Amino acid sequence: MKHRLLTLCLIAIIALATADSFGQGKVTRPAKKPTQQSTKPRKKPTKPQRHQGGGGQDNRPTIIKEGQYPKTITEVKIPNSVKTIGDYAFRSFDFLRSVEIPNSVTTIGKEAFAWCVSLNSVNIPSSVTTIGNSAFSHCALATVNIPRSVTTIGRGAFWGCKSLTTVTIPNSISILDGTFGFCESLKSIVIPESVTVIKKDAFTSCTSLPYINIPMSVQYIEAGAFDYCSNLNAFYGKFATPDNRCLVVNGTLVGFAPLGLYIYQIPNSVKVIGEKTFYGVHELNRIDIPNSVTSIEENAFAYCTSLDKVVLPSSIISIGKFAFTGCDALESIAIPRSIEEIDSGAFSDCKSLKVVHIPKNCKIYSDSFPKWCGIIRY
Repeated sequence: MKHRLLTLCLIAIIALATADSFGQGKVTRPAKKPTQQSTKPRKKPTKPQRHQGGGGQDNRPTIIKEGQYPKTITEVKIPNSVKTIGDYAFRSFDFLRSVEIPNSVTTIGKEAFAWCVSLNSVNIPSSVTTIGNSAFSHCALATVNIPRSVTTIGRGAFWGCKSLTTVTIPNSISILDGTFGFCESLKSIVIPESVTVIKKDAFTSCTSLPYINIPMSVQYIEAGAFDYCSNLNAFYGKFATPDNRCLVVNGTLVGFAPLGLYIYQIPNSVKVIGEKTFYGVHELNRIDIPNSVTSIEENAFAYCTSLDKVVLPSSIISIGKFAFTGCDALESIAIPRSIEEIDSGAFSDCKSLKVVHIPKNCKIYSDSFPKWCGIIRY
């Protein structure tokens, strides 16, 4: 019995020792499987939204500056405390479709809404006096009503508004400067009696305009004001020639209505063929220049790709830069002795021009003619 008790005590001691070794980490419990953490769904891009207020901490702003509004907005209501919509304020807001401008605004800055390619509606209030350079260029506007309060429209204010079909110009405007260039859908325009100057590119590439009436108030039209108006068939009013095909200002031919013409005789009243007057008139085959003309200016006949015959009179003294560049069908041209200078690039890229005879006293440049063209002095 005593021996049996001793044996039981020994077994108990061994069991306690074994349990102690487990507690010291020699045998470890399997690690508990970590619970899967819930991850937040990725935040979706901000949806375009309507925006009101000043776009910043100031709730009563007087000027809207570049960067105050998020570029994802589709509509904006400008606070009635604002007096100036600053330069570039909404430039390239791709989603912006409409703008509410309050009667407090007097100035719309340079490129304020330029390249807002979805902007198809804007109401310019009667408080606005100044529209800056390129303010609405390259927008999707279909109609524009400019109020009488506006006295200044900056250069290119509506340039490249290809959806613009109608526009109302108030009689408070005196200068048009590149204002409606590349408005390819513009089908009618009324130039008010207040306008005195029409500058270069005012209506360039308005390819849907059928005619233009020049009011008696206009004192000067720059060359290139109506270039590449391919659907133009008539000019009316001041400076129009009797055939209604040209505008001649103080002896300078500044506008040409090309639709349906293949051969044209320039009027005897013309002394200078102005810059870009016949630019890109692709249908014109022949042009007759009268003895009254003394100068052909830069780009005057550039890219008249069907022009294959030009007779230069002995009255001409100078031919400007790129005057006939890109006239692909022009095979030959006679340069009269009266010409003193043929400027850089005047006949460059005339693909069919092979040989040209030039008087000895005529100054030319290394790129006045194509490299493949032979030059013979006489």
